[in-house]
Amino acid sequence: MQIAIISDLHSNTKALKKVLRHIRDVAPQAPIVCLGDLYECTVSKKKAAFIRDMSLQDAAITSQKFEQHLQFLTVRGNQEERIAKVTGLAQFTSYPETIEIDNALFIHGHQFSWTPEWTAIFPKYAHEIIFFGHSHQAAYYVDGERHVVKHGTTITVEKKQLFINVGSVVDHYEWALYDTGIKTVTFQKAHA
Repeated sequence: MQIAIISDLHSNTKALKKVLRHIRDVAPQAPIVCLGDLYECTVSKKKAAFIRDMSLQDAAITSQKFEQHLQFLTVRGNQEERIAKVTGLAQFTSYPETIEIDNALFIHGHQFSWTPEWTAIFPKYAHEIIFFGHSHQAAYYVDGERHVVKHGTTITVEKKQLFINVGSVVDHYEWALYDTGIKTVTFQKAHA
């Protein structure tokens, strides 16, 4: 089975449409999993600590035009958590924190510790492959070592645990294609 993985949409309809079109061209039968940050919260982290009962219209960038494309599984990102905090709307906390499929874990990544240079410090997981987003930087990690990738690159999931950052839809039109049968991940990029 192939799975298309996207992350960090931040309410950008144009970028999402281009990536979804590219997914349909490359892997038309692949279900899509989103790693969170579907929406862009308009309230900063500092201000969110003090705001409650804000209207969704004031707390996030939303539109019917954008939301009509959200027809896929998704985990909760930090943007959804912040929107839920300031609005009190349960729909944003209803997304799961993680999804597991075929010994792969799908998580946003804000749950990790991050250095000031945006290097993730990964917790221990039993899964052979962990897909995440959050930093908007496509890369893969083996034994904590970061490897930059070129789009079109395919890597094989071998004996070592892999952490895969699929990049971002909003900034780079990036996504990844995971083949659970032959255990490969191909980094993809739609044309802007």
